[in-house]
Amino acid sequence: ATLRDFDQHLRTKVDIRRELDAIRAELGQLISINDGREEKARLDRRDFDLDVEEQDRQKKERDVKITKIREETLMQNLQKLMQREVIKQQCWDSMSVKGRCIEGFYSGLQVENYPLVLRTLEEQESIRQTIERRRIEIAEKKLRRQILNDEFILQETGELPTHNDHISREINYENEEEVLLLPCSYFEVLDINEEDDLCIVHVRQQKPPVPLIQPPFV
Repeated sequence: ATLRDFDQHLRTKVDIRRELDAIRAELGQLISINDGREEKARLDRRDFDLDVEEQDRQKKERDVKITKIREETLMQNLQKLMQREVIKQQCWDSMSVKGRCIEGFYSGLQVENYPLVLRTLEEQESIRQTIERRRIEIAEKKLRRQILNDEFILQETGELPTHNDHISREINYENEEEVLLLPCSYFEVLDINEEDDLCIVHVRQQKPPVPLIQPPFV
């Protein structure tokens, strides 16, 4: 019984397909004849539709899907445009030096520059202060080492070298010549001249009779 039903179903299916093919062929011939007629005598193509309601239903479903896909695509494009604008503002518009790259045609080598972010006035002032503090720190350490070395020279030779050359390189006034003296230096006053508001004292540096400071004193 099962095989008989299956054969019957198969024959029915084949017959339906044959009928549909015959209808399709007949409609094709009618459409060809209609297309060959004059415009006034020509029928509208929708007059050949056999199931107008089904076609309208499918068309509505298709239009709904198209509208949904279009809206989703527009939202995705809008989201990407917003991301692009944020990236552009943070990584391009805000840069004082734009990032660029030079690439060789045949070597494949790339040479990139150094992009710099535009700094605010507060950041620039902070950087300036940091650089100035570091410069002073380096100069101070250098002078401390020189003073320590000169103390040993004083103990060995009894003569104390001055540091006019070292200080002149660090001061901000080119016309001034300053001398750095060791702590607890010992002097003999030779002469004192007072002129108006200016007092000039002539001294000679002496070796202290007793060590007033012992290394390391820094």
